[in-house]
Amino acid sequence: MRKKLILQLIIIMIVGLACNTNAQNSSFNEVDKLLKDADSLNALMLSPENYSRGLELYNEAKTAMMERESVSEINEKINTSREFLNKSIKNAELAQKTFKDLLNARKDGLSVNAPTEAKNDWEKAQELFENTMSDFESNDVEDAKESSVEAEKFFRQAELIAIKNKHLKNAQELLQTADEKDIGDRAPVTLTKAKLLLNEAEEALNDKRYNNQKARDLVYDAIYETKHATYISSYIQQMQEKEKTWEDLVIESEVPLSTIANKYELSVKFDEGYQDAVNKIEKYVDSKKSEIETLRNQIVNLNNKLDRKNKSIDSLTISLQNLESKHEAVESRLDVIETEREEFRKVVELFNMSEAEVKKVGNKVLIRLISLNFEAGKSIIDPQYFSLLSKVEKAITIYKGSMVTVEGHTDSQGSDKKNLELSRERAEAVTKYILANIDIEPNKLLAVGKGETEPIANNETEEGRRKNRRIDIYITAY
Repeated sequence: MRKKLILQLIIIMIVGLACNTNAQNSSFNEVDKLLKDADSLNALMLSPENYSRGLELYNEAKTAMMERESVSEINEKINTSREFLNKSIKNAELAQKTFKDLLNARKDGLSVNAPTEAKNDWEKAQELFENTMSDFESNDVEDAKESSVEAEKFFRQAELIAIKNKHLKNAQELLQTADEKDIGDRAPVTLTKAKLLLNEAEEALNDKRYNNQKARDLVYDAIYETKHATYISSYIQQMQEKEKTWEDLVIESEVPLSTIANKYELSVKFDEGYQDAVNKIEKYVDSKKSEIETLRNQIVNLNNKLDRKNKSIDSLTISLQNLESKHEAVESRLDVIETEREEFRKVVELFNMSEAEVKKVGNKVLIRLISLNFEAGKSIIDPQYFSLLSKVEKAITIYKGSMVTVEGHTDSQGSDKKNLELSRERAEAVTKYILANIDIEPNKLLAVGKGETEPIANNETEEGRRKNRRIDIYITAY
């Protein structure tokens, strides 16, 4: 009797331990879900204290369970962890609504790499952001809103700096290099123009930081003028190094105009400056433009004449073309009919009478798979029918490129809804098999469930119901 009591006590202890273990596992699973929900809401960022405390207690509970500490202590840690995580989730949800503009400003800054491009402003903004969330978590709403305004300002400022760096950096580096090389000493006007263009681009970004085509165009012009100034400076420096005179400069400047004039056999002089050369080159270009315009007009006139001739030819050949078209249409129709007959014959010859019934229905070919059967209530194709479906695949290949519809039908046994679902599943099973074995575009193959709506025999007899449980394949052939 005593042994029996001891055994019962042991069983009770084991059952109790198992129940406690299951309860603990269930509690841990609940906290795991809470952690996932909190992470999806960025609770670590939006409710850092509650989230961190909840995670800490969760880990402590896990450690306590591994070290086989008391069940009550483990449960206390889990329950407290759950409380903190629930608080973090609620705070995070409320923070997302309350500080929507602040969070958007931070997100926009991250998208343009502001933490790297504007490190100081970003760090200040992040510090204020953390203060905001800490105050909000402590229910100090007024201080939280006040610091959020400042944080948003610094985030937007950092974002603007990053955007400017993206658009202006290349031009700024070029200008800095130009200043280091004293380009402004030799080409002050051009370099100043470049700097003014860059300043204007920066102002344009201040005014409109997103999708600013004007700023991009100004930066492009600033880069060009900086390179232009660099070239001018280099040219002047070369002149100085080679001790060239102003006369050398003037003579060299005449060379491009002389080259153009010589190419077109124009005699130009520079005894009164560049104007003679410019005038003669302009006059030559204008004359060529006039010649081109004259040629264009002649082409238009010739095309008009050609159009009139073509219309005359067209009117003379219309009757002949009509006769030829009628003749070709008759021949083409005969060819089509012959092709249709040949294709249909090939399909018919693929199947014996016990396998399938093949006939034309309007512009479609119907293949009614008489011998394909499914187990009651199932849509799995038995391997014994693979050879039959191979013949179906050959038939589809004969009408390559046509639309194929696989219809599933059932008898009237069972509910309408069940029959409709079963017929569709069977049709889909056939289409999947076809797709897996021949090269056909998926959008050319359609599975349709008809349920019991289109019987071909009397559902009151077993033979009639057997005929109604069928797969019909329609090939839109013509």
